[in-house]
Amino acid sequence: MLSEAIRYLLKSYKDNSNLNKPSSETTVCIHVDEVASKFAKAYEQIRSIVDYYEEHLIRQHSISRALKIDIRLHRRNNVAEVLIKEMIRSGYFPNDQIPETKVAHVQGLINNLTLFIDKSKDNRTYRQDDLASWLISVTASAIEEFLDPPFKDRAMAGAMFLALRENMVISGGKVDDRDRDIQLFIAIQRALLRVDEDQLAYRLLKQFYPYWDDPTDERFEWLASNLLTVKRELDGYARNPLSSYFFKLCNQFNTVFLLLGDIVFDGGKAPEAVEEIFSDEHKLIPAIVSAYNRRFEQQKSRLKNLAFFSVVSLFITKVIIALAIEIPLDNALHTFILANTVASIIFPPLLMTFLLAVIRMPSKHNLDLVQTEIKAAVYNEHRKKYLMMLPESKKRFGRAMVNILFFAVSIFVLWETWRLLQLLKFSVASSIVLILFTSIVAATGVRVNNRAKDISVEPAKASVWSFLGDLIFMPFVTIGKFAIYGLSKIKILVIVFALFDVPFQVLVLFIENLDTFLRSKKEGMY
Repeated sequence: MLSEAIRYLLKSYKDNSNLNKPSSETTVCIHVDEVASKFAKAYEQIRSIVDYYEEHLIRQHSISRALKIDIRLHRRNNVAEVLIKEMIRSGYFPNDQIPETKVAHVQGLINNLTLFIDKSKDNRTYRQDDLASWLISVTASAIEEFLDPPFKDRAMAGAMFLALRENMVISGGKVDDRDRDIQLFIAIQRALLRVDEDQLAYRLLKQFYPYWDDPTDERFEWLASNLLTVKRELDGYARNPLSSYFFKLCNQFNTVFLLLGDIVFDGGKAPEAVEEIFSDEHKLIPAIVSAYNRRFEQQKSRLKNLAFFSVVSLFITKVIIALAIEIPLDNALHTFILANTVASIIFPPLLMTFLLAVIRMPSKHNLDLVQTEIKAAVYNEHRKKYLMMLPESKKRFGRAMVNILFFAVSIFVLWETWRLLQLLKFSVASSIVLILFTSIVAATGVRVNNRAKDISVEPAKASVWSFLGDLIFMPFVTIGKFAIYGLSKIKILVIVFALFDVPFQVLVLFIENLDTFLRSKKEGMY
């Protein structure tokens, strides 16, 4: 008998198939000029090198960027169609596929955004720019999901939620049902769908306030008056100390539900054909193998892209900082050494290349484990329990001692690194920047290594060498994590590109109008 999670997944696919039936031929869809679109796509590709986001995050961030421009230029009315066309030109949505009827709803979302921002100006207890930026990001997520609803993501997340909630065993502590459900929802969004904090905030808003996108006047006034309370509530759930334990559990089994989603949704099969696959284990196994092999190759390709853009972005940023800060400062203090400056520029990208080269995809044994886990999620007779271990409160003293020891080791490692750089005659400025970029490389390497395990259910293997490596490496990873967050706010090339965003959009519109004019002239010849 099929599990509740799989029955939910199959029903979601059937409902989605009915929703996606061909629309009427009389439906008018938004069209953009193909010539102008080529220029816009080329610009976005260049921009993505210096303002890199993972593939599933790029579109939301592009919408957010466009909204910020509109807000900065005080565009208030009738901007939805302009925004949608801009996203289609840039290749984020297909041409001639989005009905014009969707423009009104998107305009409503933008109107709510501007009203929320206006209301927030009266609040002096929170930085107004930060709140406005958060609102813009949330609205960008709302627009993206309205124009291209993530049916598959929702179905996979819902199935995973049902499977884990029903079979979860929590050991070492107590969690009430409401907190369990909230933290499980958050962990699934992060581990299965890899959402960023902006997308997570929007999806939490939809959970707690289903009317967020289209509130009544009374509800809008309440939301506007309580924006800070709402945001702090969401932040509290997202930063809950339990979140890391729920994430660890979900991250261990995310492969199972990613593959189930692929089996059900990919290929455009009829709902009856999909149900037939799950009706017999012998039919399910080939489907698992096929889906696994496709996702394995996709993961390898994504890791290559992530590696390439990480190295290029890191190298460009390092060169700019060397030219703008290190070299002028070293010259002023008479400590400039060309060889050290070149080494400080080359070392971080080389270290990144080395770390990426040693990262390995899951072994062949992983496929056997995946098949076992999928059968446990699909069939009630193979059902298993999902154990989550929480730290016992009586071990707080032990955890405190571990934290103190890690802090002491971190100070020792960083101090010895500093001494080595001084011994090699690196200036103070170059030493600081080199340690910072080495830390960024370390944090990025760990992140990429974790992503390489996205389709793995193999348990992690520990060794003495990995323990010693982590002990030396983790201080840099910790610094790098905070450095990446800080640098993401002040990307130099992104700021430079931002100066060209508006002029370029004007140029694209001019090209579109010119192309339309030339075509009309040519078509008018007889």
